[in-house]
Amino acid sequence: MYFSSCACTKKILFFCVLILLSSTLQAKAKIYQIPDHFLEEIKVKKEIVAKNPHSAEAYFELAMSYSYTGQIEAGWAELKKVNDYDKEYALKVIKKYGDLVAKDPQNWQYNFKLAFGYYFDDKKDLADQQFSAALKIAPKNIWVMGFSALVKGENGQVDGAIDLCKKALKIEPNATAIHFLLGQALLKKGDYIGFIAESLITIRLKSEEEAARKEKKDEEKSKV
Repeated sequence: MYFSSCACTKKILFFCVLILLSSTLQAKAKIYQIPDHFLEEIKVKKEIVAKNPHSAEAYFELAMSYSYTGQIEAGWAELKKVNDYDKEYALKVIKKYGDLVAKDPQNWQYNFKLAFGYYFDDKKDLADQQFSAALKIAPKNIWVMGFSALVKGENGQVDGAIDLCKKALKIEPNATAIHFLLGQALLKKGDYIGFIAESLITIRLKSEEEAARKEKKDEEKSKV
């Protein structure tokens, strides 16, 4: 009787997910807008990469700009290139930004980049400390919260990761990557309904982002 009931529940849940998924993909969301000064920063760093296509530093700096503006997939893509040109670059990041943090401890971007150096050198406790330091300086930066949540989740601090994600979403409800992180954290806690709900929101927002990118490309083509 238990297995029969369980199977029935799963079928009902699956059917509900399909209905929600269908309605979610049709819904319009006000997607997260990157501030203009960060868009300009990314533009400049892309130009630097174009002029220095074999520079691990150029790719790393572009990856960081992507990362703290919520463009996580683009950031990871650039970080992979860093490793292609310098497999020991994490140590250089730790040295460079460790020195800069010592000179200017109130610059959250220095702490943020140092955290990545520690993360890729597999020193996740130190990475967590640096993300936390960056967050104290920039307490409303949702992407610092997101990466801090990511590291906490990997370190087994799932409750802390969930709290940070929820705090970030109160500031920016349409932050796609934060919804994804929250879903993963809820899954680790065994909250399957919460995981499904966050996954649906992630799908909806990603769909809207893709539509916005396509619309922008079409506009640019029409101007040519």
